[in-house]
Amino acid sequence: MVLWVVLWTVGLALAGCYPRIAPTSAVERDPDGFLGAPLGSGVRYDTAAKRPLLPVLPFRLWGLHFDEEMLFELADHHRFAMVEIARVQTLDAGWVWFALIAEVDGTQHVAVGAPEHVRLGQGFPAPVYDGALVVERTHTEKHLTYVFSLTLPGGEQLEGTVRSRGAGVVPPARNGNAMNHSKSRVLAVLDLEQFNWAEPTVRIDGVEARVRSLAPGLLYSFRLRQSVGGMAAGSFHQAPLVATASLAPEATARPAFVLVDEGQDDSQGLMFEKRLVGDEVLLSAREAVVDLNYRFQGGTEDGLAGPLELREAEVIHGDRSAFRVQFNPSLPDLRYPFSSTFEGRMVAGANGQEGYMTGRVRARWADGVAVVDFLPDRPFWACERPVRSEVSLRGDVAHWQSAVRPDLASGGEGAQVCFRKRR
Repeated sequence: MVLWVVLWTVGLALAGCYPRIAPTSAVERDPDGFLGAPLGSGVRYDTAAKRPLLPVLPFRLWGLHFDEEMLFELADHHRFAMVEIARVQTLDAGWVWFALIAEVDGTQHVAVGAPEHVRLGQGFPAPVYDGALVVERTHTEKHLTYVFSLTLPGGEQLEGTVRSRGAGVVPPARNGNAMNHSKSRVLAVLDLEQFNWAEPTVRIDGVEARVRSLAPGLLYSFRLRQSVGGMAAGSFHQAPLVATASLAPEATARPAFVLVDEGQDDSQGLMFEKRLVGDEVLLSAREAVVDLNYRFQGGTEDGLAGPLELREAEVIHGDRSAFRVQFNPSLPDLRYPFSSTFEGRMVAGANGQEGYMTGRVRARWADGVAVVDFLPDRPFWACERPVRSEVSLRGDVAHWQSAVRPDLASGGEGAQVCFRKRR
């Protein structure tokens, strides 16, 4: 069975049967060499105007590690296509099941099993709802079996069984393609840690539903272990929690600001703390199932006064780095206007695997708004999803919008050329 899985995986990748969905290897073998020696942004700031006391986040991190996931794609449904049902670890070392429901156009929804789990799913950049998700997992010596049921958006009842061999294999290429999932909402990097084929039986409102085939006798259904993360689109604002930005020399974490996602109706905001760690200022937040970390360099002795420039951002899920992105030169401090256009490089990875994405960053001020473009160039599926963030400051509150902008891809040629120019 293992040999069959490996042969099929290698065959799909090498033969190019499905070049738009086949994973690849790291696109940059030497991420440190790609970034070069650490540098400051080099921009000249106008520090005269009164500005917020704390650095402004130029993008919203997101990421998760799926300890196990069953996936299948519906063949004939008029609205929905891929269904992923995944188990993830919570911060208290418990477990919770999520279901990611993708519409035909790639729009995703997150279903949870109870109203109290809705907040757990809000770290994923898609609408979350109580879908009464139930999963029963049984494990024999040779097989894993999942029996599931949930309510789809719109009210249909989806239920079924997915059966897979327990021992998955590590794919020869792990840099996975997010395909068109949430293509208007996220820039995504994915590490496919473990893979196995699966056998699904699916019903919708009691009627058997057909699962898409990749080839005769080969259904589009897998059991996976993977990590995914990146940058999320949306409208946000960050408001300070304290009147002073001084930081104790013992590096004790102190409340800093609340980040509010204006697209989540019941968003309570995410509280960030600040801490001085060596020569870095760490802004961190504990979300429902992950930790978010933004690392800044620069400033003066208290670590906060003066320009602070973003060097790295990371999502930690349990003991894993679900997603990490690094910048060089460091990104400019968006609290202060600067007259020149900043240009730098970025490299990102998932699940501790580095070099999965490379690209450029461009930042400038225009009409009182800071504009930051994150422009991936490799792999092609990241190239198709540039992110533009626009930041405006109103007193101590920073407002920013991030949007996936396919028109910015490939130097302005658009996302449609990324696949053609893949390398």
